[in-house]
Amino acid sequence: MIVPDITTREDARWWIRERILDLRLATWFHPWLDIIRSPANQKRYGAEDQVIRRGDILHCDVGIVYLGLCTDMQHNAYVCRQNEVEPPDGIKALMRCGNRMQQIHLEEMREGRTGNEILASVLKRGRDEGLNPTVYTHPLGIYGHGSGTMIGMPDKQAFVPGSGEHPLHVNTVYALEFSVKQIVPEWDGASVDLGFEETVLFTEKGADFADGYPRRFYLIK
Repeated sequence: MIVPDITTREDARWWIRERILDLRLATWFHPWLDIIRSPANQKRYGAEDQVIRRGDILHCDVGIVYLGLCTDMQHNAYVCRQNEVEPPDGIKALMRCGNRMQQIHLEEMREGRTGNEILASVLKRGRDEGLNPTVYTHPLGIYGHGSGTMIGMPDKQAFVPGSGEHPLHVNTVYALEFSVKQIVPEWDGASVDLGFEETVLFTEKGADFADGYPRRFYLIK
């Protein structure tokens, strides 16, 4: 539904919501969409421009309700410039960093560990590998931000009192949510912060995605 230089951010948000309703599902929050823009595009179109432009990254955050349970997921798209068939290498590197951070996070989710213990180990490994992560994983259930073990919060990257002290139990579900930050050479060396979020099941076999996860940007041409 996106036509570069015509479709707006709000157009896309409402299209997503209407598509969810067409599927006879419900949302637990209004679909979110951020435009992440290069310094050159910011200068060209202005800071307040809400039209989707070629060369933009689109960052979506969507949560649906199905069978009484909530999802919470963030996916990313790239709007190709004329004659581009894929994102620049620096932007593709952001996706690889995010995928690596997902794997680290899954490996550190172990039964009985508290959210704060998991947070500390995930952050250390991510920082050691130069991923520059911020972690804010939360439980899912009948509420999008459910009861249970919290692993970080946007403003608490060292210790989360209360919910961060809860141990991790089997047969629970989480929104594995975080961001990574990297320099993008093609964007005049700008530092870009990109968010990721996927539904994760924690069972006796460990943590794994409910339904896979993207390894590439969705491409809008």
